[in-house]
Amino acid sequence: MRELSGSDVLLLDAFSCALCSKGTQWAAMPERNVWKSIYHDAQEHKIFPMIMESVNRSSIFAADDRLRHNYLFYLKRAEAEIQTQAQRSADFLLLYDYLLQKGLKPQVMKGIICRNLYPQPEHRPSADEDLLIDEKDFPACHQAILEYGLQLVDPTEDIWNSHEVAYQDQETLLYIEVHKQMFPTGSPIFSKWNDYFGRNPENCITDQIYGFTLYTLDHTDHLLYLILHAFKHFLYGGFGIRQIADIALFSKEYAEKIDWGTIQTALCEVNAKDFTRALYKIANQYLSLELTQPLILPGWNLAEIDETGLLFDVMESGLYGASTPRRQHSSNMTLYAVENKQAKKGSHLSALLHTVFLPRKNLEKRYPYLQKVPFLLPLAWSQRIIQYVSDSKNRKKQSGGKDQLTDGIQLGKQRIELLKEYHII
Repeated sequence: MRELSGSDVLLLDAFSCALCSKGTQWAAMPERNVWKSIYHDAQEHKIFPMIMESVNRSSIFAADDRLRHNYLFYLKRAEAEIQTQAQRSADFLLLYDYLLQKGLKPQVMKGIICRNLYPQPEHRPSADEDLLIDEKDFPACHQAILEYGLQLVDPTEDIWNSHEVAYQDQETLLYIEVHKQMFPTGSPIFSKWNDYFGRNPENCITDQIYGFTLYTLDHTDHLLYLILHAFKHFLYGGFGIRQIADIALFSKEYAEKIDWGTIQTALCEVNAKDFTRALYKIANQYLSLELTQPLILPGWNLAEIDETGLLFDVMESGLYGASTPRRQHSSNMTLYAVENKQAKKGSHLSALLHTVFLPRKNLEKRYPYLQKVPFLLPLAWSQRIIQYVSDSKNRKKQSGGKDQLTDGIQLGKQRIELLKEYHII
């Protein structure tokens, strides 16, 4: 059986301590040579301030001046991240209040709702905030956001036909995404997931955060969205340990208000049952969140699922599966395998070919000429192959002879086997 690296074990242990509201002291005594990996991985998973919070409770630097000097450097970085997040939260709440004054009631998803579940909310960073709005209200919402001072991240985007639109404040760096649907409407896999959310106004609830009233999804819809959002990223390049903490903390906080039958039915229909069981088992065993059954996923025995495959994938992936170039290369293989339910012999080759010979719609943003001249698709494929080879050579030089493209293909094969292990394909 594969074993986690020493730095991964320490990272999980420190994260577990940070999630404990009682302020459990981190008792680990890492060797000097693993600190760099711990700090790096904490950044990749976007849990750096929380890891530093655990480190801050420890006395491990008392007898080592060099470690203490490095610690103080990283502590200042963590404090800067916390201050930035606090400012972003305040900016978002003011924007949201402005939208309410305009008669709009967008529903807040993830982000600040999940942060509020942590012992130190602003220690859990968010790159953006997500709002869900009825499509009929989008024009008014778009206009209000521009009036408030935010700008479109991509001014060339066809915002009227996009399922989500991103905005940013150039001064405060507040970044928000306005969703008309929860999942991409043009995807053969994900568009069907929108059917699980009826968008009934009665399913909308309110939450109070820092004295502001926020409209959000009801607890059942929100948990299902959090799980499916993680599942979507798993089918691409992967997702990080923080998303498991978000899901577990939400489940623990609102367990008695969640319709678990609805959750389980939906997850079975999208072949995410074993994936979800492994996810909760990781939360229990490695983050010590004590999600008791049968209250959580009643009847779904966590003991009979092997969580290690998912755990290794999570720890390597970073927050959204883009921690390394090979992750990015492998994502097309896994997504194609799921789209075609390829659990038969030869599926790896088909998925590999698909990573190069992508459909025209997947290449139009990179090769805009395809929008006007679709029959030039073979030219785009050729350019893509040439770019792949060039990138591979450059990365091989940078990595001391390691071929990132070949490595990505190998990872894609491994992740397809993981999809089979959890009965996704």
